[in-house]
Amino acid sequence: MAVVEPKIDGIYSAYFTGMTGSSFGLFAFINGVVAGADAGGAVYDGDYKHASGFIEGEITMRAPAGTMLITGAVSGSTPIEMRIPFKLDVPIEAGKDLRFLTPAGPVNGRLNLVRSLS
Repeated sequence: MAVVEPKIDGIYSAYFTGMTGSSFGLFAFINGVVAGADAGGAVYDGDYKHASGFIEGEITMRAPAGTMLITGAVSGSTPIEMRIPFKLDVPIEAGKDLRFLTPAGPVNGRLNLVRSLS
């Protein structure tokens, strides 16, 4: 009998806290693709794969010039781009504390399902 992985496809609100601030955003997980944006003007684009009980992937964050990230990093006169690996339990528990290790420092976050797409 084939194992059916829990669906993650949906739109999620996101809340983040770093060393120097906090932000919020919206993310969509659809068929192995994740994309989103946050209140600081950053956009996100990445991919993920299902494994047993979790998803694992990488997302690229692009922030405009002159942006101070919640980690304390500043993009300066040019936009900043960084790749952020992630691993999330599936299904994502609303309000569960998550930790993301970015090249600019750690970020704590939470994801909450707004609407399922499966």
